[in-house]
Amino acid sequence: MKIWMKSVLKTIKIIFLTAMITMIIVAAIRVLLFASFVIPTSSMAPTLMPGDFILVNKLVPGPRMDWPFDRMLKGADDRRLKGYRSIKQRDVLVFNAPYYNSEELKMNMDLYYVKRCVGIPGDSVGPIYIPGKGYEVLLDSINIHHYKKLVEYETGRKAVETERYVFRQNYYYVVGDNPGRSKDSRHWGLVPEEHIVGRAVCVWKSVNPEIKKFRWNRFFKMID
Repeated sequence: MKIWMKSVLKTIKIIFLTAMITMIIVAAIRVLLFASFVIPTSSMAPTLMPGDFILVNKLVPGPRMDWPFDRMLKGADDRRLKGYRSIKQRDVLVFNAPYYNSEELKMNMDLYYVKRCVGIPGDSVGPIYIPGKGYEVLLDSINIHHYKKLVEYETGRKAVETERYVFRQNYYYVVGDNPGRSKDSRHWGLVPEEHIVGRAVCVWKSVNPEIKKFRWNRFFKMID
C-alpha cells in the first residue's frame, strides 16, 4: 500500500476515534450533569422569559437514568444516581408534566415544566402536609383528597380511608413566579421526585420570540 494511502487511512482513523470520543463525552455530560431547555411561556416571568434557553444542573437532586429500559427498574431510587445535594425551597426546577391531559398522576416524558419549589417534604402548604420517603400518614375523609392520587401512583391500586400508608418517594409543591399565568401545584397537586430532571441554574442564551433577536442582557444570567 502506498505511503500516502496509509497516511490518509491513519488520518481517517484518528478523526473517527476523536468523533466517537467526543460523542461519548457529550452524551455523558447530557445524561449525568447538564441539560438545556427553552422557555415557551411567561409562567416564570420575570425570572424566566419566553425564548430563554436555560441550563439545568442534574446533580440536584441527582442524575436520572432515562434509559429505554428504566421502567424495568424497581423504583425511583433505582433510576437516579446520588447528587451533591437535595432539593431546597426556592430552587427553580425542571420536571416532567405530572397531570398532562389527565386526572391521573403519571410521567409525561414528552413535556417539561419549569416552576419554583416552595414546599419540600415535611412542610405544610395550606392544609397540605408534604410527604417524603418513609413518611407515614393515616388516610381519613379529609386528607385522602390530597393523597389519593399519590398513593395510587405509587401502588397502582385504589387508596382507601383508614389505611396507613408509608410513602416511597419525596414530593414537592411548586408554583410559577408569575402565578396569574401559571398552572402549578395550586391546580394539580404535588410533584413526585422521580419526575424532576434538575435545578435550573442560568440562562445561557435568550431570543425574543416575537422579533427573533438576541436579548444580550439575558445571556449567562444566573437564576435566583
